[in-house]
Formats: sequence, structure tokens, C-alpha cells
Amino acid sequence: MSVNYLGNDYLTGNRTFSFSLGPLISWSFPNMAVARSRVAQANAQSAADLAGFDGAVLNALKESEQSLSAYGAGLERRAALTEAERRAGNAFRLADQRYATGAVSYLDVLTAQTELLNARAALTTAEQQLGSARVDVFKALGGGWEDAAAAR
Repeated sequence: MSVNYLGNDYLTGNRTFSFSLGPLISWSFPNMAVARSRVAQANAQSAADLAGFDGAVLNALKESEQSLSAYGAGLERRAALTEAERRAGNAFRLADQRYATGAVSYLDVLTAQTELLNARAALTTAEQQLGSARVDVFKALGGGWEDAAAAR
């Protein structure tokens, strides 16, 4: 039970005193619409989180496939350039031997040497790109991740 003082005008000449009595029980009925909307919101958030996770997994698979494909292409390119460098070396040695016997001019030797140097430069570039592709494969497959506790 509660007593609420509503007013006392005794000092102003009005000799009234008012109060009220009433219960302190307050009841609010559950608002099912609010509860249902919160459940729907939680379900929608859960679906959005799942979609985000699915997107991350698909992106990781795409990156893995692309990096493995690039690495495979790099291996094939390196093999082809290794063969080209070997053949350019043979051509240079033959041109040098033929120059020594007087069969060709020195310009032919220089041309063969230029081809050999170009093949070596291309092979070196391919080796560098293959190293970068290895790193990309490692990163795409989850390499480099550390547990925060293990890092300390």
C-alpha cells in the first residue's frame, strides 16, 4: 500500500490536506510483438553472419585455386625457360667454336651471346616470380597465421 502526499495548503490559509491510498502492484503484460521481432532480428543477424562466413570461405578457396594455378604456370614457364637457356648456351658455344675456326663472323658470336644473356635474364625473372608465387600459395593456404597466445 502507498501513501502519496498530494498537497498541504495550510500555510496559505487553506486548511486542506490531501493524500491517496493505493496498491503498489504494477503489472505489465508481455509484449509478444516485441519479443517476436527480437527473435526475428537475432535470426536475421545469424543468417547474415553465416553468409559472411560462407563468403570468406569461398574467397579463401578462390585465392587458393588462383595461387596454385599461378604457381603451376610458373613451374611450366621456368621449365621452358630452362630449356631455352640450355639451347642458347649450346648455340653460343657452337658459334664461338665456329668463330675460332673462321667459319662465321664475330657478329654471329655476339648475337648468340645476346640470346644467351636474354634467356638467362628471362629465367632469373621466372625464378623470382616463382618465389613470389610460392609465398602466395603459402598465404592463400593459411600460412603465417599465429595464435596470439603462442606469439607471446
